Order: sequence, then C-alpha cells, then structure tokens
Amino acid sequence: MPLKLFLEALTKDLESDLTKTRAIYRWLTIQPIRTIKKTKSEVDKNTAEYLLRLVENRLTYAQLFSILCGMIDVPCVVISGFTKGSAYQVGEKLTKKHRAEWNAVLINEIWCLVDTFWGACEIVEKSTTELKYSYDDYYFLTDPEQFIYTHFPDVSQWQLLDKSISMIQFRKQACLKQIFFELGMKSLADTLCCLETKDGDVSLVFGLNRHRSKQQTFQ
Repeated sequence: MPLKLFLEALTKDLESDLTKTRAIYRWLTIQPIRTIKKTKSEVDKNTAEYLLRLVENRLTYAQLFSILCGMIDVPCVVISGFTKGSAYQVGEKLTKKHRAEWNAVLINEIWCLVDTFWGACEIVEKSTTELKYSYDDYYFLTDPEQFIYTHFPDVSQWQLLDKSISMIQFRKQACLKQIFFELGMKSLADTLCCLETKDGDVSLVFGLNRHRSKQQTFQ
C-alpha cells in the first residue's frame, strides 16, 4: 500500500495532532524491520519500501518519522547530536560512534522531543529465543529536563531548556536514564558521571518517591 494511503487509514479516526503523532510513533516503533524483505511488486512509495530503507541504513528512524509527520501536516524537524546510548562508557569522550538523530514535533504550538529509535524495542523470549517487537512510550514527548541527560543536540535551541548546557557539561554529567526518572528519583548532590575520592569513600544522595521507597532496594 502506498505510504500516503496507509497514513490516511492509520489516522482517519483521530482528530488531534497529538493522537495522530502518537499513532505514528507506536506504529513505527513496533515494526519488525529485521524480518522485512523486498519483493518484486514493491515501488519507491510503498510502505514496506520505506521500512526496508531502515534495514539497509538508507534512512534513519528520525528521518522516516519526519517524513510521516510531514504527510499528516505536523511540523517535525530532524535533530542531530550526541547520545549516551549502548555504545557509551561512563566518562569517555564522545566521538563519531555516539552520533545520532532524533526529532522535535510541534504539538499545540509547543516543540516536543521524540526518539523513535530509542523507542523501538526488540525483546527476546527466553523460552523460545523468538524475537518480538514492542515499543517504549517514554521516548514520545520526553521531558527536556530528563532528555538532556542522554541527548545533546548540535544546535542548543533544540535542548528546549530555559537554560541550555554546554558540551563539556553534558560530557561530565551523570548518565541518568529512563528507569531513574520512572522510579521518581532525584539527584540531591552533584550529578557528575565520575567522582573522585581521597580516602576511598564517596557519598551519593538521592531523593526517592515517598510511595515507592519502601519497595526499593539498592545494591
């Protein structure tokens, strides 16, 4: 099916830009792109062809998400920068291997951050070793105050913060990820990725969610 017609079918019962954009995010992030193969009947504007480009690295998730948003008239930009993802080791210098792309979409006249690549989940079933696909809603309209701990854009305005940080600050700050914020935790001391100690002792002070803290243990 041509991509334009597919999007019309996907969003036909949705009224707001928010619900349409969320539908696109959920659809894109659960696609089993590793199993997609090209057939003779496919043409350039076919939906499967766009997904195949992801597999062949001819298109990034951010680029495809931007194309999809454009087809439903939702303003969307592709943001380039550095991320502290699976290739990142705490404290290391950020290089070409840490380069990535993500998006900002305009919802209700407010720019919001989206990362469909990080939102796409591959889950291996332990009993069958079968690869299944899910999605992570955390990376749809992520709070910029949380996003900045893992994503640093080349253009500071796309930090979407009242006060932007520098590349040096980003490199030195702790790599706080999704689970930290989902547990309702807060750092009450320096948020540096590397701490030095003269006597072998160091203190880390965190704030915990009052209702969850009794069930949380740390090792």
